[in-house]
Amino acid sequence: MEEVRAKLKSTNPESITATIMQRMLICPVCGRRVDKLVEGVCEECYRREHPLAEPKVKRLEVEVCRSCGALRFRKGKWHSNVGDLEAEIAREASRLLRFRGYVSGVEAELSKDLSLLTLKVRGKALPELAGEYVEEYVVGVSVVRTICEACLGQVSKKKAALVQVRAKGRKFSQSELWELAKQVEEGISELALRDSSVIPVEVEEKPEGLDIYFSSYSAARRVAELLSRKMYVEVLETAKLIGIDDSGREKYKRTIRLLLPSFKAGDVVRFNGGVFYVLGVTARHVELLNLDSYAVTRLYLSHEFTSRVEVLAHVDELPEAIAVSTHGDFIQIMELESYRTLEVRLISPDAAELLTSQERLKIYWEGEKAYIIPIQGTHREAARSRA
Repeated sequence: MEEVRAKLKSTNPESITATIMQRMLICPVCGRRVDKLVEGVCEECYRREHPLAEPKVKRLEVEVCRSCGALRFRKGKWHSNVGDLEAEIAREASRLLRFRGYVSGVEAELSKDLSLLTLKVRGKALPELAGEYVEEYVVGVSVVRTICEACLGQVSKKKAALVQVRAKGRKFSQSELWELAKQVEEGISELALRDSSVIPVEVEEKPEGLDIYFSSYSAARRVAELLSRKMYVEVLETAKLIGIDDSGREKYKRTIRLLLPSFKAGDVVRFNGGVFYVLGVTARHVELLNLDSYAVTRLYLSHEFTSRVEVLAHVDELPEAIAVSTHGDFIQIMELESYRTLEVRLISPDAAELLTSQERLKIYWEGEKAYIIPIQGTHREAARSRA
């Protein structure tokens, strides 16, 4: 006890009073006892008197397409679902709210009947406040029924943009055209789940390729970008002046041409002086089988590469044959169309085993020289046969 009295005597009376007063702070607004005051009031009262934001508008106008149900606000982008529209509103929240204090994020939520918009603002009025909190601001919504540009284009058959799919220096076979049309349909269906404006006005199948018409350039551009990720193409854009609109601005019809390579799987090509069989073509690579050594090469597709490739024969131009026998470095084959037999010397020592394992072969003639092509074997089977 004597030690406690001695300690109290040695303590500054003013510091004791300050400590007691700090523990007994009372908010003059609400009367609550608190540990600290912020500008003379408790944190809760300060937050109430200093909101994070103030609405700039009493009502928000949202357009809804009466045909497809797409939504947009403030003449922005059309969205096929409410979630995407809410995300855009959150990004554009500064157009609806006047922010104060320190705001770290905003979320937007529309009511199911689209009558109210709730904006949830996260932040704090002052840096020294204990932590971030969320305040909600409700704005009325006026729904305007209209028709979006995509549906308007569908109804009017307006063709503002064209995506052309072509191949360099050749036409498409019917099977290739069907496969191409299937890829285009799948790609558009994938995009249309999120944005119905990408649905084309018309699709024309021609021997030289596909013509896909759209009611807007933005829709055509999105489809072209998706297709360029699914297949290797070189892109060329052109614009043709077609008139003047009501505001005096020039109107253009835009064309996006997607140009596939001159070669396809099954063709015989020349590259860097060698003769190759095209095993396969993907969106980024081509696999070639050297018809002298039967080695497989995988190359990156680029304009530099495609411009150096010469197509020697397309797959439907190559006669079929079967292997009859082998002896030494020679293989005897018979052409199925003419029943002519011939002997071909093989440069690669492993080629005989690879070729005789095939039910069908193809032949490419270059002058008097015949190249034998293993059409059934994949490049992996070819590699195993050489191993």
